[in-house]
Amino acid sequence: EGDLGHTDAAAALLLEVLGIRGAQLGADHETTLDTALRLGWVLRERGSAAEAAQIAERLLTYAATLGRRHPVVLGARTLAAALLGEGGGVDAHDEAVVLLLETLHDCRVAVGSAHALTLGALAALGAAQGTVFRHSDAEHHVRQAVDGAAHLYGPHHPRTLALVGELAAELRASGQAPAALRALGDAPARAEALLGADHPTALALRAHVTWVHLALTGEGAADLTALVAQMSAALGPHARVTRRFAAAQAGARADVARMDGGGGGKVRKKKAAAAFAAQIEEAAKHNWGSRWRWGVPKERRV
Repeated sequence: EGDLGHTDAAAALLLEVLGIRGAQLGADHETTLDTALRLGWVLRERGSAAEAAQIAERLLTYAATLGRRHPVVLGARTLAAALLGEGGGVDAHDEAVVLLLETLHDCRVAVGSAHALTLGALAALGAAQGTVFRHSDAEHHVRQAVDGAAHLYGPHHPRTLALVGELAAELRASGQAPAALRALGDAPARAEALLGADHPTALALRAHVTWVHLALTGEGAADLTALVAQMSAALGPHARVTRRFAAAQAGARADVARMDGGGGGKVRKKKAAAAFAAQIEEAAKHNWGSRWRWGVPKERRV
């Protein structure tokens, strides 16, 4: 249910399963704790950060008995640090990066580089590094997460497609809008066809395309606003993806103002729009599956 975007249904189901497992196996059983961890991640996506943080904090107490490198504890460490990076100030963002670097190291040691826990830590670390403007490091780690997810889940899995969007977001934020467009490729259309137009990942990928368009041409602020309204209606106003792109609208308005500033704003917009259209056409000519893997040139992959 969570991967399908039904966070309310997923949370309700996990709560039911958590109660059953707690009664049958005990509150401290590893299977029960794993269910609690899954619930924490779903609550984060639903926008219930405080509840997710409570679950993460409780699970972290098991480090004393299970060890810091137990899978449940590793997942809780990633969740807690991700929530810290999303909800705190500058100091919290820096602390989140440090915590996630430590967690990523322990994930690689405990479960290997290709494990879902490691990929989750990579993605969370990349997001946290982007928040503190360490864009080169962020891009590196998100690219690793995308490649790993494509191998582990498959290129059409919702988690892989969501990470493609995160890579595009990082490239756009670092001033590499054309590279962001290449990274997105046909992922938005594929996500909508496979998952439905109202799936969080499909909506987010469409918003990423709109944001890149805005960065390149200064046009698309109204489209972004419409997408946020659709997110709010389909997912709820407090869903993480809704709040993320609602916050982006202020930046979008600033981008429009910059494009319009001074003389010749309309001319710049027209030229930028033409350049964007040319890049779309160029992207369509290439078989990105052979030349690129999720926007990563083969010569740059390690």
